[in-house]
Amino acid sequence: MPGKLRGMPGPRLWKRYNGIYCVVLPGDRRISLKTRDKDTAQQLFSRYRKSWLQGKIAVLEGAKSIRLAAFKKEYLEARESKAGSTRRNDRTALGHLVAHFGAERTLRSLTVRELEQFKASLLAGPLGVVTVNGYLRHLRTAFNTAIRWEYLLRSPMAQVPFEIEPERESQPVVEEVLAAILGKATEAEGRVFRILLYTGLRPFELCRMTYAHVVDGTIRVRGKRGRVRVVPLMGEAAKLIGEGKPFERVIPWRHPVTLSHKFRKAATAAGYSHVRLYDLRHTFGTVLAVAGVDPFRLSKLMGHTSIKTTQRYVTVTREHLAEAVGRVDGMFGGKKT
Repeated sequence: MPGKLRGMPGPRLWKRYNGIYCVVLPGDRRISLKTRDKDTAQQLFSRYRKSWLQGKIAVLEGAKSIRLAAFKKEYLEARESKAGSTRRNDRTALGHLVAHFGAERTLRSLTVRELEQFKASLLAGPLGVVTVNGYLRHLRTAFNTAIRWEYLLRSPMAQVPFEIEPERESQPVVEEVLAAILGKATEAEGRVFRILLYTGLRPFELCRMTYAHVVDGTIRVRGKRGRVRVVPLMGEAAKLIGEGKPFERVIPWRHPVTLSHKFRKAATAAGYSHVRLYDLRHTFGTVLAVAGVDPFRLSKLMGHTSIKTTQRYVTVTREHLAEAVGRVDGMFGGKKT
């Protein structure tokens, strides 16, 4: 322990009459932990005590404070090695934060309630729910970094819930649309998109996949909740995946959000911004349903835990069949020969 702390009483955890915990520092200085949960309070107190033992009294008393504009600059400089799209989203998200609260506002002074109001202001503007949630994710990462840099002891942003995104039914992608999108993608991106189309894998499953998962002409897929399923590897999918060492990843990208961004960019450039990456998986299921694969086997291939989920593909198939019959009826019905 540093000499200047010898003989000094240490910080202690104290519960106020209203049930909220606080840290009592030497000199009877009290810092509210803003929680009534004992376990959370003890975790926060451990951080304070550790800093105190290291002689970082200035941190505990708030001397290591930073204004939003300064934090934005420092954080963006530290993110220079990230992908261009990630840096742009970081810059935009923090830009909204600084514009809302002001450049001189300190990071530590932001409260959960104020950040919830900030989220509401973004939703009230022209931004969509998906975009706002994306900015909130980037801000959560920034606030977690602030904890590591000792600007914060905990992140109020972590307590701001994401907005519920409106559901959108997936639709199968027709051949000409897919061809146009692939035409706007790089060769590496197109390979990934086609693997998803020919295997029906979820994006996160492909991101995790290594060549150790390719066994005897099949893919052993670890899906949601760790459930394992086997997908036959045939034709184009087998060519696209190829061969590699067991520890090698099949694709270079490790996060499904990265794949979504790349697909959205290509789809938008092709004039089909409404088409999503997940629609490739839906196309796989729809084609199998149209081909007559029964719902039970289809659910096994898709990794569905409920047959009700698989039933969506069967419903789509029935609608398509009805439409086809309707066209025949329109062509020949009522015509005289």
